Amino acid sequence: MALMATTLTASAQKKFVINGQAPELNGKYVHLSYGTGNDKQIKDSVVVANGKFKFAGVVAGPTFGYISLGGQALSFDNIFSVVLEPTTMKMTLDRNSINKSTLTGSKENDKLKSLDEQKAPINKAMEPLRAEYQKRNEEYAKASKALKEMEQKVEAMKIDNYAFRDKFEPFQKQQEEIDRDFIAKNPQSIVSAYLMRFKISGMTLAEAEKVYNSFTSEVKKSSYGKEVFDEINKMRSGSPGNPAYVFSKPDIDGKPLSLADYKGKYVLLDFWASWCVP
Repeated sequence: MALMATTLTASAQKKFVINGQAPELNGKYVHLSYGTGNDKQIKDSVVVANGKFKFAGVVAGPTFGYISLGGQALSFDNIFSVVLEPTTMKMTLDRNSINKSTLTGSKENDKLKSLDEQKAPINKAMEPLRAEYQKRNEEYAKASKALKEMEQKVEAMKIDNYAFRDKFEPFQKQQEEIDRDFIAKNPQSIVSAYLMRFKISGMTLAEAEKVYNSFTSEVKKSSYGKEVFDEINKMRSGSPGNPAYVFSKPDIDGKPLSLADYKGKYVLLDFWASWCVP
């Protein structure tokens, strides 16, 4: 039975290969990080030689990962997001801006890049806002380290920065519409399941179930499809008309508090995050 289990696991995993071109990057490390579909994260690295590099591994199916260069801090501008598929792919690294690199041979990656291209004009329009927001955050960080008598000024800047974030909303709504349209038109794509992980919290239970039920069986079986399914089950237990999830936690004074103690009574729960302005 152990041998059979090992054989079945091996058969579920399929090999992928990335043949890379990296002009003028000889001697540089290229890093690859990706999920295997069984909750494991793989990190690999190779050295560029003669302008070339190669990655190989196994995945259960299409999975998201990212490429980065050694010696660079991970940020939005210093990673190249990819969708790996169990096939042979080709990649060309852009030495000046890694997120402008190219990957061919993965159909799911083509869909992801097409989605990114639709959002590109919106991201371009947001650049001045991002620069201003970054500037404000840097000013806030510096002010936070200043003398204690400046605390009132720092708090005012913090609240002002929270209000400034509202300027992103119209752009974010446009991107949201593009994402939802993609999900509706591509129920057979793993990219749709990947996007749903970030959209489901803003959906009703009925909306989330409708989208999930439209997915193909292959997408539902993927690790991202399973995550969506788990989130829907959590929504069922926390939706209006369903029994509340019974929890026990220490209260603000460290005393035990259980929702079960209030059975038969009206209970109002106010949820907030530690970083909320109040």
